[in-house]
Order: sequence, then structure tokens, then C-alpha cells
Amino acid sequence: MEMDAGVCREKIDAIYLSPDAFARQTDEASIAEQMGDVFAGAGLPRPIPADDDRVGGWMLMYQMLDAGEWLLTDNCVELIRTLPNLVRDTARVEDIDKMDGDDAADAARYGLKSRYGARRGAREHLPLEQRLAARVLSDDPTIRAIQARKAQIEETRSGQPLSFLRRRR
Repeated sequence: MEMDAGVCREKIDAIYLSPDAFARQTDEASIAEQMGDVFAGAGLPRPIPADDDRVGGWMLMYQMLDAGEWLLTDNCVELIRTLPNLVRDTARVEDIDKMDGDDAADAARYGLKSRYGARRGAREHLPLEQRLAARVLSDDPTIRAIQARKAQIEETRSGQPLSFLRRRR
């Protein structure tokens, strides 16, 4: 965060745009290039293409909300209005049906997937010791022991194949 005349401001280090914005429609600069010139003139970074994996983005949004990793504040009025109105696409049930007014949800999906999607996937490729250490957060020795044991159990389970055979009783 930067302090400017006593006001605390967040530093914007990435601006994501739809990959479509980077396509050249004519011989002139693309929409992204034109916007990048304006952003750079205002001291902001040039836009970069967003990860446009729709299904992965919607899943990430749901998982982050469910895990409490993403909180919406009261000033996200359009997003708060839009999210409850989203419905599944009947042809592709893992996707959301496109509708008028879903721009806020699409923008959030682009931002979250581009910013955090790769990082979440990278966590799974870290060495076991680092994955376990990242989950043991408490200063209390008892809680640390519980967190460590729980993390070990979950790591063991995640590495095992799932059985789809039915057990007979």
C-alpha cells in the first residue's frame, strides 16, 4: 500500500482483459493496446490477457467463496446483484449460461482465475514438506500438532486413487 497525501492507496500490479481485447480488428492498435496507453499514462500497468477458462473460473469462484477465501464487500453492488441470478448452461452443465448483465460476474471470474488460479494449481506441485508447512499456522503447540496431523491425513488421501466399485454388505 502506498501513502499519498495521508491517503492509503493499494498498488495495482495487474489489469486483466478478455483475450478478445488483444485481437486487432483493423490495422490500428487493439483495444488492449489503446487501453494500455491510457493506463500507462496514468501510472498503471498495461493490461495482460485474462485466463478465459470459463468452467475453471466458475469453479474457482465457488470454491473460494465456499472456503471463505474470497469475501465480497458492500461496495461490490453489481457483483452481489448478479451472482445469485446466474444459472447453469443446459448444454454444458459445468458452465454458467451467458445472460445480459453478467459482466460483473465475468470480470470477477477473469480476475480471480487469472490472479489465483495458477497459484492454487502450483500449490499442488510443491514438495510435501512445503505443502504441510503451509497448513500448520498456529502458534499454539497443541493446535499445530492437530493441524499437522490433519494435513498429513489429507495429503495421504489426496494421493490415493478413488474406487468406484460398490462394496457388498
